[in-house]
Amino acid sequence: MNTEARQAIEALLPGQLWKIENGFILITDHGKRLVGYKKLRSANQRGVFTNLIRPEALTAYLSEVGAELLKSPRG
Repeated sequence: MNTEARQAIEALLPGQLWKIENGFILITDHGKRLVGYKKLRSANQRGVFTNLIRPEALTAYLSEVGAELLKSPRG
């Protein structure tokens, strides 16, 4: 895995809110091999199941749909 791909995967931090074409993706957990995320219809939606996916797959999906980072835990 090249350095640029590793940095993109490590950039997925818990608390990030991504805007996609038909809703939002909220990153909840980032483990060694899996990332937990919630797919929301609105930014303030609650009671959504957490899904698990490989970070490489989620990064590829976010870049494919042209996701925009709305909120980052870093500020």
